[in-house]
Amino acid sequence: MLLLKEDSEVMLIPVSVVHDWLIAFPEINRVFYHEYDKRFSDVMSMVNDAVFHRLDKRVLNYIRQQISITGNNPIKLTHREIASNLGTSREVISRVLKKVENEGEIIQTREGIQMLVDKNVIQD
Repeated sequence: MLLLKEDSEVMLIPVSVVHDWLIAFPEINRVFYHEYDKRFSDVMSMVNDAVFHRLDKRVLNYIRQQISITGNNPIKLTHREIASNLGTSREVISRVLKKVENEGEIIQTREGIQMLVDKNVIQD
C-alpha cells in the first residue's frame, strides 16, 4: 500500500460521460483493468509478505519501495505511517527500525530514513 502525501487535483466525471467514453475510446477500459491488476497484485504481495517474511524484511522492503517511488533517499516517513501501512503498531516499528539501524541497514535522522548500501543489489 502506498500512501504519499502530495497535493492533488480531482475531476468528477458523470457516469454517463464515462460510459460514452468507454464505448468511444476502448483504451480507457484497458487502463482501468491495468490499474485494477496493479492494485490486486499489490494486495497479494502484501499478503505474501505478511505470511512468509519477517517484519524486519517487510519494513526494509517497504522503505526501499517508497524510495523507489519518490526517488528520495532519505525518505520522510513516520513510524506511525509505516506501522499503519504494514498492519502493526508504531512501537513495534520503532523497535524494528532501531534493530535494522544497529545492523547498519539504515540511518534515521531528522531528514528521514536513509537506506545504506542495499545488500540485495550487486555493486560495481
